[in-house]
Amino acid sequence: EMFSLVHTNGIPHIFLTLNPRDTNNPIAQVLAGRDIDLDRFFHDLKPGAENIERTISVAQDPVAGAQFSHIIVQNLLNILLSLKRANQKGIFGEVSAYYGVVE
Repeated sequence: EMFSLVHTNGIPHIFLTLNPRDTNNPIAQVLAGRDIDLDRFFHDLKPGAENIERTISVAQDPVAGAQFSHIIVQNLLNILLSLKRANQKGIFGEVSAYYGVVE
């Protein structure tokens, strides 16, 4: 597939690696079922506070981690490449092709 893309569109100009961190993200915590106050999520926390609780909540719900990754990647692609917005260009202008791999 990649050889076909390179043959038809030329070599890629941008290589991007995404690694969204789900353990300290409030969106992942809500998806994992934690009842949190998003207005006070980072309020009055010392460094490292609740790290274990947040990590455990996401680790116990791998579906929430997958949903979080999907949401973050889709939103980022929509913003950078303007995939869902008709007649608008993304940050990189008009994109002829992109290729994504998930590990």
